[in-house]
Amino acid sequence: MRNTPSFINKSNFYFLVVLVIFGITVAYGIMQYQVMMAMKVAVEDNESRIAQLQEEFRTAEDDYRTLAADFTERHEDFLKKMEKILPPDAGYTDLARLFDNFFAGINRPGNEIEQNNLVFGQPQPLEDMNHISVLPVSMNIKGSRSNFLKFLEFIENSGTLESGTRLMELKSITFNFEDGGELVKDPTQDVTFSVRMNTYFRTSKVAALN
Repeated sequence: MRNTPSFINKSNFYFLVVLVIFGITVAYGIMQYQVMMAMKVAVEDNESRIAQLQEEFRTAEDDYRTLAADFTERHEDFLKKMEKILPPDAGYTDLARLFDNFFAGINRPGNEIEQNNLVFGQPQPLEDMNHISVLPVSMNIKGSRSNFLKFLEFIENSGTLESGTRLMELKSITFNFEDGGELVKDPTQDVTFSVRMNTYFRTSKVAALN
């Protein structure tokens, strides 16, 4: 009978030890669970962030392609216009066609205009810019006063990216009136005038060296 209390005390001790171990195990399990949940949330956040970054990258890539295509298109359009504004040679045929198309485009019954005696002079490089050459041009024009003003506007707007037409410069205009005639404000008045002008183009490398 004397051993009984000792046995009970030992049993209580072992029970307490088991209880403590169980408590530690449970606490450790809860802690591990919390860590796992935190890692899961972190992984989900990372996956969400990665997906967001991938979407942002695709958007940026699409924007770049759009901008690159737009830049390429604008650059090609710029080069095409520059080819017309400052062609690589004198381009007599293209220049004559340019004038023909312009006059045909504004010539109307009751508001006529016609050009004749188109003459090209001798092209030569500019003294201060030998990579650019000048081609003198002269012509006679007969037409209404309003079409005469349109011709002046056509020459004034030449050489711009907006017009995309060859660079030209008026040197002189001489009006040819009958005896007693003069320029009046009537837009339908027929006027005859002679024009001297310069047109420009890019000097060839051979000509520039000479």
